[in-house]
Amino acid sequence: MSKIDFSKIATEYEKYATVQKSASEILLKLLKIGDNDDVLDLGCGTGYLTRKIRSLTRGKVVGIDPSEGMIKEAIEKSKGLDIVYEIKSAEGMDYEESFDVIFCNSVLQWFKDPKKAIENCYRALRKNGRIGVQAPAKKIYYPNFYRSNRNGEE
Repeated sequence: MSKIDFSKIATEYEKYATVQKSASEILLKLLKIGDNDDVLDLGCGTGYLTRKIRSLTRGKVVGIDPSEGMIKEAIEKSKGLDIVYEIKSAEGMDYEESFDVIFCNSVLQWFKDPKKAIENCYRALRKNGRIGVQAPAKKIYYPNFYRSNRNGEE
C-alpha cells in the first residue's frame, strides 16, 4: 500500500472524498446515533463527517486523526460546533469507557496495527457501546477469508 501524506492533501480532501461520503450515509444509518450518545470519529480527517455526527447528538463528539494537517482543517471548519479534535492514532488512543459509539469510516485500511487499534476501541467503548466500521473489501486485506470462503478460488 502506498504511503500518503494526508497533511499535504488536507486542504483539498473534502472536495475529492466522494466515495467516503457516500459510504458514510449507510454507516450512520446503521449506527442509529442517539440524542445523547457520546461519539468518537476514528480517523476523522478534515471533520466533514464529524460535523454531521455533531448534528445527530447533543453528547460529546471527539474526532481523532494522526495527521496534523487534517486536524488543523477540521478545527478551522468546525468553529463553534463543540467538537473536540485531537492528533492521535487509533493505535495510540487511551480512552477508557468513554464512548457510546465509535464511527470508523474508510480508515481501517490505514491502521499500522489493526489488532491494537481494535483493542483500543473495545476499551474506549462503554458497556453496550457499538462500533461501525466501513472499509474497502479487497482480497489483499483478507486473503484467508477469500481462501476459506470461496473453496480456494482467489
